[in-house]
Amino acid sequence: MGYRNGITPMLDVLQAQAALAKARADEEGAGYDRTTAIVDLYLASGQIVGQSWSAATEAQPEESPEG
Repeated sequence: MGYRNGITPMLDVLQAQAALAKARADEEGAGYDRTTAIVDLYLASGQIVGQSWSAATEAQPEESPEG
């Protein structure tokens, strides 16, 4: 609102946008770290076995397009 009224300098707007993009990236990274920590906990506690976890997470081959 302030930028439209000429009150907030463009640099402030750009810095705020950059801060928002960084915060979103940090949030994404934190989610990945949390998931990794949970899997490590399950592996360490023996609730899942490394071999079965590896097999379950292997990438499936992509299907070729029909035609």
